[in-house]
Amino acid sequence: MDFWTLQDPTNPVQKTAVDTFNSGGKGKVSMTVIATDGYKDKLRTAMGSSKMPGMFFNWGGGSLDDYVKAGKLVELDSALEPHFLPSALAAGKVDGKLVGIPCRGTQPVFLFYNKKVFSDAGAEPPKTYADLRDLVKVFKGKGVTPFALAGNATSSWTELMWVEYLVDRLAGPELFAKIAGGDWSQWKDQAVLRTAQMIKELVDSGAFGKSFGSVNYGPGGTTTLLNKGKAAMVLMGSWEYAQQQTEDPDFTKKHLGYVPFPSVAGGKGDVANVVGNPTNYLSVTTSAAKQTAA
Repeated sequence: MDFWTLQDPTNPVQKTAVDTFNSGGKGKVSMTVIATDGYKDKLRTAMGSSKMPGMFFNWGGGSLDDYVKAGKLVELDSALEPHFLPSALAAGKVDGKLVGIPCRGTQPVFLFYNKKVFSDAGAEPPKTYADLRDLVKVFKGKGVTPFALAGNATSSWTELMWVEYLVDRLAGPELFAKIAGGDWSQWKDQAVLRTAQMIKELVDSGAFGKSFGSVNYGPGGTTTLLNKGKAAMVLMGSWEYAQQQTEDPDFTKKHLGYVPFPSVAGGKGDVANVVGNPTNYLSVTTSAAKQTAA
């Protein structure tokens, strides 16, 4: 059975698990590692052909919907469910069917920052959105990009984190729940409009620098901008820690900090709310050898 997974720092852990399974004599799994850029497109092409993988890494939720409707996925044993938190399992279900099993830890999104850059500027991490706006002025005055942001075509998913947090801080989680539930009229909610306006204000003020549209996510891009002191902060999932540790262990140990996304004055959202991935998932396709898949 071929297992497709995303290229990232956890691959050695996955490879060890595959090797351990293969040594048990209950089947044979080969692991194929695929770069983030283009992963979804390659998977979609394969799933529409006779060469789809037997098992694959995914993000759950809507990304699995089409595969379930096409009858490509195997419904997993409900006896697995008590081993996981209901909130982690939720995005692995489509139409009530368990088709994705949690395979990694929870991945919340934090505001990461360079402690040395902050110390040099005599600044503190933001606790409120007003603090965040003030820090834009502080770091621009120091010649440092306030927020590293990956805005090129393949990395633009990073920009959504700003939308997610601002909508949550303004309206609370209920608005997103309505949209995710299919009520698209909620896109007209004033909190969505205000979020767009606030992001435009940040862009216009230079919060993300002048060339974020050509910046990549990860090494050589946002990760490097942060650890080299070219940027003061980056809004990113907890996997940023692994990225930084891989690229610059010394920086990670001495100068990498993180804080929650700040509160927004007048907003309905709780500052304790965290957005991010409840986890990632593994799904089994109908092409998998039954014994190995089980």
